[in-house]
Amino acid sequence: MLHWAKLKHSTQFMFEIFACLSSVERRSAVSYKLQLRDSENNQLEANYYLSSTAQPDLVAGKYYRLIGKMTGSSFHCFKLKEVPYMETRNAMSLIKQSEISMSKLILQINEN
Repeated sequence: MLHWAKLKHSTQFMFEIFACLSSVERRSAVSYKLQLRDSENNQLEANYYLSSTAQPDLVAGKYYRLIGKMTGSSFHCFKLKEVPYMETRNAMSLIKQSEISMSKLILQINEN
């Protein structure tokens, strides 16, 4: 995730990430500070802003799918959804496929 954030000055990216929730801190009536980690224990701080749709319970240790963008070294999340167990098992293959697609996109951007 941080690797792709280096390209934010040349173009805008919206990311969908899978991550395990390490901790949750309520910041205000409409936002949370989340500490996320991946399967290799890399940590990422995220700010999650509530929307008008139904929100899932935020439980440390569960996996979530988050959609948002990188701002500095922090992830600003606009949508959050709990990942079902079966999807968690398949997440690594989805991440690898995504990495390949993103790499191709970056090559195309750099060629232009």
